[in-house]
This record gives sequence, C-alpha cells and structure tokens, in this order.
Amino acid sequence: MGMCTFCCCSIILVALVFALGITGFVSWIIAGFVRVSHLKRINYQVTDASLLQFNVTNNNTTLEYNLALNITLQNPNDKIGLHFDRIEASAIFMKQTLNNVSLSSSSYLGHKKTVLLPALFKGQRQVALRADEVSNFKNAGDFDIMLNLDVKYWVKFLASKVKIKQPHIACSLKVPLNNGKPAEGFKVTQCKVQSSDK
Repeated sequence: MGMCTFCCCSIILVALVFALGITGFVSWIIAGFVRVSHLKRINYQVTDASLLQFNVTNNNTTLEYNLALNITLQNPNDKIGLHFDRIEASAIFMKQTLNNVSLSSSSYLGHKKTVLLPALFKGQRQVALRADEVSNFKNAGDFDIMLNLDVKYWVKFLASKVKIKQPHIACSLKVPLNNGKPAEGFKVTQCKVQSSDK
C-alpha cells in the first residue's frame, strides 16, 4: 500500500513538473510573439551634413557635388536585436537623384543600441536650370536636399526569420555649403515615414 502511494505521488509530481514546463514554454513563445508583433520601428536621424562641393559648370548644365552625411539608426526595442539585409541611401536635389550608395554597417544591431553610418555622395549630374535658378543657386548658402533610405531587416523568432515590412523613409535636409571648410550650421534632422509599408 505504501509503495503504491509512493508511485502515485511520484507520477503526479512528474506530471505536475511536466505540465509546468509545458506552460512555461508556451508562455515564453507567446511572450516572444507579442514582442515581435509589437516591434518598435527604427529611429532614423541625420546628425551631420555638409556640401564640400556644389557648383554648376559647362554653361550651367552640369552639377558637380560632394555631399557628406552622418546617419544614425537607433533600435528602441528592449529585448529584440535587428538583423540587416540592406541599407541604401539616395540623395535627391530638385527632383533629380544625384546617386545611390550602399551603407556599410554591422549586420546586427542590438537592443537599445545606436549605429552611426557615414555616407558620401560624389559625382556629376546633368541639370537644366533657368536663368533665375542659376542666380539663386550661386547666391545660396545652403540647399534643400532630400535623403531617401531603403532599409531591409528582420528579427529572429525561435528558429525563424521574421521579415519586417518597411515604410518609405525620407529626410528633408537643409545642407550648408562649406567648400572644404569644417561643417557648421547644420541642424540634426529627424527622418520621417512618408508612405505606407511596401
């Protein structure tokens, strides 16, 4: 009788431990799913920008540019790291894309971490400026430039990759012309979501 009671108690204890283990595991999965489904989006800022060169040549038909930027990406999530597949930036002036650059970065951004990404846009672009636009261009001390960001990243949930749909990110910049001098006058600019997820 005593042995039977001991066996029954042992079975009940094992079943209880197993049930608690299953409950804990399921709770852990649910908590992870909730964190992923409520993922906070990356915070994007341009912390520094300057035009080392920005002038028109060839009878005002060619724009020569040298634009230097510092972009920060901040992961606001408490417990979720971000894995990047792609970070690309394009600079636009007067509705014309100057060029696109791929930004080198660590492939992983930990929770509550920030990464600084330098970007350099340098080259030439054909332009068609009216006489009044040429005059305004030559007298300007700063220029309106739009920076677009294309960022693809994912998070790990259990053994799976969960890809995050990204909105269009745009940074409306007013960039001073420095002509090789130390950058000054640029205000840190917060980038904004411009459209719905792709």
